[in-house]
This record gives sequence, structure tokens and C-alpha cells, in this order.
Amino acid sequence: MCPRGRRARRGAGGACWRRFPHAAAALGCAPDKLDAELDTLTARARSHALKLRVDSTLRDRAANGRYAWTFDRGQDFAAGIWVIDPVFIIDAVREQLADTESPPARDESYFAGARLDDDDLRDATEDDRERRAAERARHAEATTSNLGLGDDIRAALTDPTDDQLHALREIVCRLLCRHHPDVIAYGAGWTDPARQRPVGESGRHEPRDVDAIAAAELERALNDPDPLRGIAQLVARWAAAFALDPDGVTRTKALGTERTSGKLRDALPAADEPLRAAVWAFLRPVLSARLTELHRDAFVPDPGISSIVDLDAHRADSSLDAVDLGDENADAA
Repeated sequence: MCPRGRRARRGAGGACWRRFPHAAAALGCAPDKLDAELDTLTARARSHALKLRVDSTLRDRAANGRYAWTFDRGQDFAAGIWVIDPVFIIDAVREQLADTESPPARDESYFAGARLDDDDLRDATEDDRERRAAERARHAEATTSNLGLGDDIRAALTDPTDDQLHALREIVCRLLCRHHPDVIAYGAGWTDPARQRPVGESGRHEPRDVDAIAAAELERALNDPDPLRGIAQLVARWAAAFALDPDGVTRTKALGTERTSGKLRDALPAADEPLRAAVWAFLRPVLSARLTELHRDAFVPDPGISSIVDLDAHRADSSLDAVDLGDENADAA
């Protein structure tokens, strides 16, 4: 219980009764018996697992007896109290041990393999163990559920229902309109007169507003009785944007070539050869010969120069023995 412990009492600092003579009066023993009394008090405090509770009574006692340094922290906070006399703590421990009649507590080894003997700590440990077990069980249940979902998906896709096909159309068409409304409006606005409006009295027509065209194309795709054909209708308008004849499209309007070229490149990158091949396979059956010739190079990679001549065999080493000169020229050879 000495502030510096047993080593301090027996070290260079001298015995506790010499350094704190008033502690002997607090414990009611002779000054030369102070060390032994402190050892006894320490053993009792450890065996009872004594915990000194700091309440308002203890704070007032330390402040009024001038055992502590106090400072005012304002009207909204309690005064701060710092105990500066170790004899006050020794006397508080002695008084609490004298009032208690509880049996000696078992040793609390807080850091010895988590063998906690305190009731609160044991309850907290048990609660934590149960919580971790519940988390592991919940994780295992969720993992099984996710794997089961995969099995259900594979089984359901073998024969999708009409509701699933209609939902599929909703997902594909709405995602396509959300991410590529300008491309759809560009392809539909220059190919469908119903998506155009007159330009003054010039007799010319140009596409309507982008949002209006995209909304109309989405509605047409969703209203088709056949979900797959509805998807094909919307994809066809999107793909048509890459097969237009540029001479029939304005350059500077909202859906002109200059403002739409960047969005077309983003929607169908030149480096994405599988996607470009799929778009060409989808468009090729509906294109005229002129449009096919116009756009083939943009979709079909150049395989290089083809030849029916076996150049490797033609350029191989040869001799006169391999040349057939005929019988009449054998002597001349």
C-alpha cells in the first residue's frame, strides 16, 4: 500500500515510517511497525479484491481535509480533485476493509489466459463468447443461403416464366435507356419519321428532343407482347446509331455528328472487338448493300492481304533436277 511499493520502502528512500510518520497514526500502530502493518493491509485488500469507489463523500472528505488539490472547472462541471497525500488513500482502504464482512475473494488474474474470476468480467466474457458464436452461425447461414440462391437461379433459368421474361425486358431496356439515351435518340431520331419534327417552313425534318425520343422508344419496347422482340426493338435503335449515313445527318444540332461522336465512341469502343462483332452480326441482315460496304471496315477487322498462291512453296530452294524439261529437251539439259 505504500505509494512506491515494497522496493521503495526498502531501497535508498528508507522505510515508510520514516518518510510518512503520520501514516502510523492513521493505522493506529507504532511508527516502527508501519511496514508490517502496510504489508498486512495490502494482503487483505488483495484477498478481498477491494475496489475503492470514488463518490461525492470521498471527494468532499479529500477536499475538506486538504488531502487533495482542487481547482474550479466552471459552473457546468464539478471541481477537479487530485489526491496528493497517499495517507488519505491508505486510511480509506483501511476503513473500507474494517467495514466489510465478505469472505476473501478469489484471485483475479486479469491477464493470465483470460481466467477471469470477477462476476462482471465473467458475464462480459460469456456475453462476448455468445455474440461471437451467434455471428459465426449467422455467417454460416448467410453463406448457405447465398449458395442456395445460385442453385435456384440455375434451376429457374432452364425454363423461365413469362413474368421473368417481362421483368428481363424491363431491366435491360431501362438500363439501356438510362446509360445511353443520346445514342438511342441518335439512332431512332434519324431513322424514324415518327421521332422527327419539321424545321420551320424549310420542308426539312430533324429529330425531336433526346428525352422525348428515349421515352417513346422505351414505351414501344415495353409494350411489345413479346419480351425478346421488345428488347430487340430498343437494341436495334441503339445499334442504328453506328450504321447511319453521315451525309444525311446534321453536324451542329443537338443530335448532330459533332456532338454525338464522343458518346458513340464511349458506347461502342473501338478496342471492344467482341462487342463490335456482336453489333455487326445483329445489324448486318437489315443493312443495304451500300450501308454494308460503308460500315464493314468499322466493324470487321482487316484480316490482311489474302492470296491463293502458296508463297512459302513458291519461294523455296529449287534445282534443275526438280524442273520438268520434257523428253525432247533432256539432251540439251
